[in-house]
Parts: sequence; structure tokens; C-alpha cells
Amino acid sequence: TRQQMDVKMDEHFGFEAADNVEGVLATLTADVEHDIVGFPTGPTHGRESARGFYETLFGDLSDGKIETIRRLYGERFLVDESTWSGRAPGRPFGLEGRNRPLSFRL
Repeated sequence: TRQQMDVKMDEHFGFEAADNVEGVLATLTADVEHDIVGFPTGPTHGRESARGFYETLFGDLSDGKIETIRRLYGERFLVDESTWSGRAPGRPFGLEGRNRPLSFRL
């Protein structure tokens, strides 16, 4: 249902905000295809294959907050449009962060 999808997405973003890799991975299906556009590994398959992305991400970003802009629903899927904002102490997406404020659309 829409409500179930909202709960799962909100749970996922909550684990991301807490830098909780195990929690984030638990919100993914066992057979997830994890495809982050521009990430050098390309698409990965399975929860454990997504681990590296989140470990890197949590090292590169801090103080993150998610603002949901809108969600579009279909039968058995959800498209979420959100904005992330926080700080970039590391090298997010290969760019020198210098602990500057950062925001981007998801």
C-alpha cells in the first residue's frame, strides 16, 4: 500500500540520517539492484553489494536532513523525489567537500 511504502522510505531515510549502515541495508530487498547514477561501481546486486556505497557516503557527508518533495506511486513501486542537505566533510561523489554546506536532489 502507499502507507507501507511511505513507512519503508521514511525508515530508510531515518537510518541514513543516523549513519546506520546495517539499518539502511535492512530496508532493501535481499535481491536489490542498487543503481546510483554516476557511482563508479555501476549497479550492484544484493544487500551486501550496496554496503560500500553507504559506508563511503556516510564518511563523506554529515548532518544530513531529507525533505520529501513528492512521491509518485504505482502498483508495487514508489518514486521518491527529495532534497538532501547537510555538510560535506569528505569527498562526496569525488568532489572535495571541505566541510562546506551541500544540498542535492534525490
